[in-house]
Amino acid sequence: MKKRYVTSSIFVLSSLFLTSFAWALSSLTPTIYYIKTIDPNQDCEDKKTIYSVEGKALVKACRDTYKSCVIEGTCAILKHDSKTNSTSNSETGSSAAPAIDFDVINYINTKNERPLFAHVDEKKCPWGLGVKSICLDPYFTVAADLSIHKAGEVIFVDKLKGVKLPTGEVHAGFLIVRDKGGAIKGEHRFDFYTGLIPYKDERNPFTPVGLNSKNNKFEYRKATKEEAEQFRKERNFPGIPL
Repeated sequence: MKKRYVTSSIFVLSSLFLTSFAWALSSLTPTIYYIKTIDPNQDCEDKKTIYSVEGKALVKACRDTYKSCVIEGTCAILKHDSKTNSTSNSETGSSAAPAIDFDVINYINTKNERPLFAHVDEKKCPWGLGVKSICLDPYFTVAADLSIHKAGEVIFVDKLKGVKLPTGEVHAGFLIVRDKGGAIKGEHRFDFYTGLIPYKDERNPFTPVGLNSKNNKFEYRKATKEEAEQFRKERNFPGIPL
């Protein structure tokens, strides 16, 4: 796959901004989150049923996986009739539409203390939904404290510039706030989204950088108005690149 350099048109703008306004840099606390995969055939002692908003049983998941689905808000149900292709784009975290290996579901609400989920339109938002039904965009999405940040806000993390992604792209350091998290509190706390690849997976490009640990700190800044507008356009916000 030919490498695509993301947001090359705003490299000059970002460099000039950093040179002139170095005082605007802040230090963020990171973590990584991803879509948990539900294997209906996985053996475990305790399984819980995930229900649709219509009250239909969608799948039974091991308790730990079930808990992760509720906390993270998005899960992928493995289809065993196409398991032989489980190393497709859907596993690498590509922004292209996933293969038929997975059904993506999103947490909608809770009724009578029961979390309810709905299938995601995979042609529109194959990697799940963030806040306000905004599409999640692997490697270019952060979850933030929405009492401080706004959905659509763009930040720049210099440490990510030049990082090679499984999609063939090379990161330019810009990310968009598309999601929130229950444990993501504070102005400088961000959760970085990596599609279906866990932070412990050797293919995750953000783990070697150190984004998987809250013990690490990274300099970042808010994008300028011009940078933010350009990057949202390049990532087709609130959708994902076509």
